[in-house]
Amino acid sequence: MDIKQGYVYHIKDEYFEIAKDDKLMQNKENGAYRPTYLCVKDEKSPILWMVPMSSRVEKYERIIKAKTQKYGESLGIIIGEFNGKKSAFLLQNMFPIIEKYLSHIHTKNNVPVPVSVSLQSQIATNMKRIKRLNARGKKVVFTDISRLEALMITEMRDTNKKIGNSFEIVSKKLDKLNESYAILNANPYLKQRYSQLAAEYEKKNGVSVYDTSLDVPKRFDIHNEIIVSDLKFKAAYIKARDEFRSQQAIKQTPQPARKPSSPKHGKR
Repeated sequence: MDIKQGYVYHIKDEYFEIAKDDKLMQNKENGAYRPTYLCVKDEKSPILWMVPMSSRVEKYERIIKAKTQKYGESLGIIIGEFNGKKSAFLLQNMFPIIEKYLSHIHTKNNVPVPVSVSLQSQIATNMKRIKRLNARGKKVVFTDISRLEALMITEMRDTNKKIGNSFEIVSKKLDKLNESYAILNANPYLKQRYSQLAAEYEKKNGVSVYDTSLDVPKRFDIHNEIIVSDLKFKAAYIKARDEFRSQQAIKQTPQPARKPSSPKHGKR
């Protein structure tokens, strides 16, 4: 299939069965398959980022109003025109996918219908901010995009042998990044200090570790540079990492089966 960025696709039911995420939008709305907007197609990665669409515009306009009043903005929902009608683009329910789970492109009179360039730009900007917030442990998206991204990469690694060792390396580095973020988010000091060091790195080098448009190896290298940039932080991080891995090892160690106790005999 020739994947076109900025167009709308329908998703196979099989994806929702394998993803097993109850926060994913249902694949049907009003009895018909839900169109899903393909937002980001990264030439360096097989991952495609999809944004569900809904025709229930009035409902989401109310949600936008409420969130804007509370937070000053609403990153997770954008109202825009598609195919001559208003639609809600639900970044709060976005998810990663790979090509094999795309069913077909959305058409009108057998002609694919694009999303306007201005709307594409707005969605891409919000998505970038949302993914940065997610990497920092701030929950904006209902779906577990970190787990789903790892799941899709594992799927590609297992099914597409052409990618070979280079993809194996990317997969391992993504696993390590996700492990690091879990360690940082579990420790208030490490989380706060890492954010400070990341901001200093971005100011000095003009690139952010939270920029998900960068490929995984580049983000991994930046992450490691941030870790080693402060010796006190590095020591605290390594200690927390070792404790985290020890706890994970204990959880994964099978417990020996308990032997049945011998019956006790009373005195005669």
